[in-house]
Amino acid sequence: MKTLIILVLLVVLAIGSFLSKPSQENFVAYMKAQTQASKPTNMQTLGQTILNGLIADAGAAAMKYDDHILWATEDLDGQPKYVGAFGHWWKKGS
Repeated sequence: MKTLIILVLLVVLAIGSFLSKPSQENFVAYMKAQTQASKPTNMQTLGQTILNGLIADAGAAAMKYDDHILWATEDLDGQPKYVGAFGHWWKKGS
């Protein structure tokens, strides 16, 4: 009985991981959120916000989205730099 409960919980965990795996669009939004300033108050801050958005787009475009069954990675030069699972992205090594 205990084994059956563990097996059912593992299946539910795997299904939840599969259904909540982040997409390429989620990664672009994550990159933009990481580089944006809080609130643009003057023209310099507004320019910096626009520049950070362009940098985030270029950085996300340079990476390759690799879809695994239960998680996703963003690879740069064949090395995974970001790992995505359960609707979140994490920088590898942090």
